[in-house]
Amino acid sequence: MVLRALRPGGLWGLPGAARRWLERSGVERAGRRAAAQPSDVRHRGRRVPPGPVHVAPDRPGVRFEYAPDESYQDVGGGQVLHSAPGFPGFPARLALELFERARVLAGTGRVGLWDPMCGAGGIVATLALLRRDALTRVLASDVSDRALELAVKNLRLTTPEGLAQRRGQLRAQSAVTGRLESVDRLLEKVRRGPPVPADLARADATDPADVARLDLAGIGVVIADLPYGTQADWSSEAPTPAARTLRTLAGALGAGAVIVLSTVNREDLRGCPPALRSFKHGRRHLRMYRVEEPTAR
Repeated sequence: MVLRALRPGGLWGLPGAARRWLERSGVERAGRRAAAQPSDVRHRGRRVPPGPVHVAPDRPGVRFEYAPDESYQDVGGGQVLHSAPGFPGFPARLALELFERARVLAGTGRVGLWDPMCGAGGIVATLALLRRDALTRVLASDVSDRALELAVKNLRLTTPEGLAQRRGQLRAQSAVTGRLESVDRLLEKVRRGPPVPADLARADATDPADVARLDLAGIGVVIADLPYGTQADWSSEAPTPAARTLRTLAGALGAGAVIVLSTVNREDLRGCPPALRSFKHGRRHLRMYRVEEPTAR
């Protein structure tokens, strides 16, 4: 599989001539400097080596088109979902917006969602609670056993039984009324929507052999919040682990699947090709890629 790397309209915010010059000189010069190694990532039909390549400027801010401007307190960290030191949360509204945009790019209705660096499982649990009508299944994987222990607790909260049990725990802890009300609202959502099968697996997203063992049937959207050193870090020793992850995921997914990468450290994107969509939200740099069938050579 290869990745569609060219955004319609080129690089945002630049005149046409400047876009063409940046695309030509930035990508092609970097490609010549990089070691000539096989790659499953392409730009304009050409192989993009796993060395340094031009990283397109971020489109400033995310204009929310799909995630309404409302309270997401019910799925906020520590309200109902489990959290722990060392497992950074992800903004719920941003997760919803990225999921909906990815679903549009994938061209599907209901879709399977995978977080290959799930940490506490907050992204998949949040979306399974908020958009279960748009999901066929969720898959959470991580290389850390400690992360998976926390993620399984949060995935249980996407079921009526898990939420009812969580309500009992919060009541026993004399939790404030607001947290109990959040559980009740989520419980109502879950009971109204269809069931969403949830799977958990231990896998290193930078290791093709690990990823090949996963059941990825029906997975059409991947959202990965990359480790960024302050609370979590890469387990891989690859010089460009994000680019390696991108190639690994692209090689495992079916054509049309959309991969979303998020990081607060732009340097982590070194080695990744230009993206189909690219923007910045607060401190987060966001990239969206679509997997395509390999072109004939």
